[in-house]
Amino acid sequence: MTSLIDVQAMMRANAEELETYGDLLIPEQYPEQYQDLETSEDTEKVDAFVSDIDETLAMEDDEPVPLIDGVLSSEVVSVFAGAPGIGKSYVALDWAIHIAGGLDWNGFSVQEPRSVVYVAGEGWRSFPPRLRRWLESHDEEVTDDVRSRLKEHLFFVDGSKHGIDMSVKGMDEYLRVKLKDYNPDLIIFDTFSMLACVNSENDNSEVASVFKRADAIRSCLL
Repeated sequence: MTSLIDVQAMMRANAEELETYGDLLIPEQYPEQYQDLETSEDTEKVDAFVSDIDETLAMEDDEPVPLIDGVLSSEVVSVFAGAPGIGKSYVALDWAIHIAGGLDWNGFSVQEPRSVVYVAGEGWRSFPPRLRRWLESHDEEVTDDVRSRLKEHLFFVDGSKHGIDMSVKGMDEYLRVKLKDYNPDLIIFDTFSMLACVNSENDNSEVASVFKRADAIRSCLL
């Protein structure tokens, strides 16, 4: 039976191959968790890793908070993908406004207004006219109360101007500091290709690093 320490030894033996994973190499990042774990028979330490069925059932529920019931939740990292030019950015903006304004979206319930930060990586100059068109087309829905909620809960960031690049190490900490006072329930990064300047969207290690930083932001801002 292979022990945890054996796995770590194999990983270190293949360090050159694993080098491309950078900060995703867990034993290198958190060596203190492994340094005194000798064998899989060290049951006291191994037991801290696991819980049995009764312990698991006794844990408190940790369901994500719905932003749009059945469509989108907070406390998770989600990807909205599709072919170019089909209107993903318009839908994302539509979600942001409905969530911040506390407005039901296409028959799906928005239980309460929540804070949204929309980070735009391209087309920043198009946002004012795009917002105006949305408000004009939803004139009957946008009461004074809704406008007040949007003022309180909806924020935008020019990602290009401020150099937002989710492939850069430390970007999660930078955004955590910048956005902490806004306490966002949802952060939208639009688009992935512009805000995660990876060499290839098909490179799993590069994309994984971006998602890891997005998850770090999620964890810090909960």
